[in-house]
Amino acid sequence: MNTHSSVGTVKVLFMCSAFILPLSCKTTKDAKTVLEEKQTLAAQKIDEIVAPKLDAIFEKLQAFLVEQTEKMKDKTKPFAEHPLFAKFSKYFPQEQDLLNQVRYAEVDELPHWGPPEKIGIDSDLLTSIGLQPGIFDFPGALAITFDKTIFVKKGNLENEDMFFHELVHVAQYNVLGNKDFMLRYLRDVFRGTPYEGIKLEQMAYSLEQYYKSTTFDVLAYVREYQADL
Repeated sequence: MNTHSSVGTVKVLFMCSAFILPLSCKTTKDAKTVLEEKQTLAAQKIDEIVAPKLDAIFEKLQAFLVEQTEKMKDKTKPFAEHPLFAKFSKYFPQEQDLLNQVRYAEVDELPHWGPPEKIGIDSDLLTSIGLQPGIFDFPGALAITFDKTIFVKKGNLENEDMFFHELVHVAQYNVLGNKDFMLRYLRDVFRGTPYEGIKLEQMAYSLEQYYKSTTFDVLAYVREYQADL
């Protein structure tokens, strides 16, 4: 669902319809504007095709993630026992109970969304709207979070920035709810948004950079800006 990635970019191809300026138009649009308009048209086409399927996709995706969480339950540990717990507690001043519920597991392989058919999406459908079937592949991911469980790829248990990033996702899940979080994430992915452009990830990366210089309330921040996600 949501990953802290060392790659930072999901390769997505757009299949845009041609944009033709009317002959009577007297202004010249630069290439950037034309490209943005093509991308907007492509996003609208994607929304029309995918939007009716989102609820069904969410149900399959959630079932898969719940299954993976249950399967790895015996491997999880309370984040309260992690050395970073004390340091990060100050960023959740009003919600210590939430932080106490967070668990993490070190795994050889992260739970994987793909192939698209796993969550009820036909690869041919993705291709028809200009998206690669690999849009759910995050090959450089170091961790992935589902609700209050953080799965960490082996060898990254001491990665402080990664853990803070994933705790922001825990806060986002808490504020938005599992369904709203995943639907917002899916909409951005299906619109061909690069990984670093996904709004939930943008917030997590911003706060990941910000926490080193000052102390703030993560949940209060997410609540204040949830409308922008």
